[in-house]
Formats: sequence, structure tokens, C-alpha cells
Amino acid sequence: MNLPEVELEWKIPRWATPWSATAREPYFQAYAAAAALHFIDKAMAELHAGRLQTSTEYKVPKDAIGCGFHEAVRGVLSHHVVIRDGKIANYHPYPPTAGTPARA
Repeated sequence: MNLPEVELEWKIPRWATPWSATAREPYFQAYAAAAALHFIDKAMAELHAGRLQTSTEYKVPKDAIGCGFHEAVRGVLSHHVVIRDGKIANYHPYPPTAGTPARA
């Protein structure tokens, strides 16, 4: 996909106001749209090259421990797992809002 280059610049305002939060949204939307076009372009290239596999074979280990971390909106989300005899023996997700009551 050959599109003309576009440059957007958003300068951090000196003071945070409701208007400054609203004003930055179109910049993020443009960034998200550009990222989507980029990834669609890469996916189409893979498709046309005949590379259609979307996953890889995975064998669950007999015994293992593991953890994973992901940055979420409210902080780090982590997952902790123990595998024994090829089955999940213990699993705990730790959301970033653990212990914090939900707000409406």
C-alpha cells in the first residue's frame, strides 16, 4: 500500500485541561489508523507469499512453572501457573486493580 507520508505533531500542553485531553484524541486516532494500515499491509504480503500458518505446534510440558506480565491500562497484569503431570496444578492471575474496589 503506497500512501503519501504525513507528519502529525502534538505538543504537550503546559497545563492539563479538559480541552487538552480532547485535543489529543484525533492524533491518537490517526496513529491507530496508520498502525492498522501498516499491519494490514504486512498481513496481505504474508498471504500473497503463501505463508498462511497462524499458529505453531505446542506440547504442554510434563512439569513446569511460568509467569507472564502485560502492561495494562491500570498497571501490570501478571499470570502465574504451575503444571504437574501435564495438567494445570495451580493458576493465579493478578490484575492491576487487585484489592481496589470498582468505581462506577
